Amino acid sequence: MVAWSNFKGIQSGSAQSVASSLSSVRQQEIEENREYVKLLLKAAALLGRQGLSFRGHKEDDNALNSGNFIETLELIAESNPSLKKKLDRRYGHYTSPQYQNDLISVIGTHIKHTICTEAQSAQFFSVMVDETKDLLKKEQLAILVRYFSEGVVKERVIGTYHMEKVDVASLVDFIYKEIEQSGLIWSNCVAQCYDGASVMSGCFSGVQVQLRDKIPQAVSVAKVKLCYGSLLAVLHKVEESSDSEAAAEASGLYKQLLSIKFVVNLHVAEQVLKVTNSLSDQLQAK
Repeated sequence: MVAWSNFKGIQSGSAQSVASSLSSVRQQEIEENREYVKLLLKAAALLGRQGLSFRGHKEDDNALNSGNFIETLELIAESNPSLKKKLDRRYGHYTSPQYQNDLISVIGTHIKHTICTEAQSAQFFSVMVDETKDLLKKEQLAILVRYFSEGVVKERVIGTYHMEKVDVASLVDFIYKEIEQSGLIWSNCVAQCYDGASVMSGCFSGVQVQLRDKIPQAVSVAKVKLCYGSLLAVLHKVEESSDSEAAAEASGLYKQLLSIKFVVNLHVAEQVLKVTNSLSDQLQAK
């Protein structure tokens, strides 16, 4: 009789079947897990925005300081019972070093996509590249894009990369593919800028020379004085663009380039960089 009553209740909709109950519990668990991951991402984003390290020397239960990431989560958990419940479980915390790296990677991918989308909307951009050794003497390459958006010039890092090879051919190939994979169009690149190292800025076979063969319209910023006329020509061409907003921005930049203030600042900057270049080379050599 009990079974029959249960069956009638299910048929009439006044009771749930076992399958429906399990499905409901599963859906609730999914929602709780999603909220938990959101908190993990928020904590990771906060540390990244503040430029703080994630990990401690020890991250187990006996550690006096488990690192900024876990300590931040535990602080939030004091007023968030759901988070505390997750952290108190024996497993499924998703706070290990590997998961922390995954969270950083996800956030980094999103930031890079946002930057490249904005740079695409700006249409024209320049590429800035620098390479140096970190504390472990490993070669690190940084790639930045510079573009005009929302009335201001923006410089944004789209990635830093550990380079196994730092010869010209390897660097040119990597930089070229990285920009392409970021969704940016090389034909819209109007300038390129590198550090003073010979492998980067060498006048005969450096990276800038090799890339200039692929993208001849991208002038070297280190030689802006020589290419001043080319910059004006590019802006004048953009002024004639069918995109009224881009044309207006180009017109404004064109007038600024012709101003006495800009020319004087350009000359002063060149003289200062000539003096500091040798110091920069020495610091990077150590």
